[in-house]
Amino acid sequence: MLREYYSVKKDSACELVIQKSRFICDCFKVESEKDALERLASVKKKYSDATHHCYAYSVGLDVVYKRHSDDGEPSGTAGMPILSVIEHNELRGVLAVVTRYFGGVKLGAGGLVRAYSKACSEAVAAAEKVKMALSSTGTITIEYGWFNPVERFIKQSGEAVILNSDYGENITINIVTCSEWCELEKSVLNICSGSAVCEKNGEIYYAW
Repeated sequence: MLREYYSVKKDSACELVIQKSRFICDCFKVESEKDALERLASVKKKYSDATHHCYAYSVGLDVVYKRHSDDGEPSGTAGMPILSVIEHNELRGVLAVVTRYFGGVKLGAGGLVRAYSKACSEAVAAAEKVKMALSSTGTITIEYGWFNPVERFIKQSGEAVILNSDYGENITINIVTCSEWCELEKSVLNICSGSAVCEKNGEIYYAW
């Protein structure tokens, strides 16, 4: 299983005006090819009067699916430059759609490549590149008196995040960690003199 990959933190959008043409890039964090195509359809509907909707996406983990389209622009001047930005940033789970409203001035092949590349690059930068690491989720159940030192350890480790806490007879801390679960458990047990109960629930990809 893939241990880590890069994606974007959030959806974003940017707009450029070049030689009277508007280039609007929408960048999305997507989970699947189906998700990417649905987002693409929503952009086409939103800008239904636009001249072109050029796009590229990269989805999948162990098997990566990549697609791109020039949508009527000269071959190789739109979809591939958008995909090149995605590949240069080593991104997965990303769709970028650049919508163009033609302003009456032809940009030429080189001008189109630069325009689509720049629009995509700015949207990707705004979406914020993040590392998604395969991480363990689980719970730590402790007595109230141990909460402060355990919380301090988790925050200072830089390798674990408290998702939430449940307060009952004891405190149950729900966490995610990018370190080995057994190492985290060992540290918590040392802090609590062996009185903590640590249970691993599963694994997810988490942005660190």
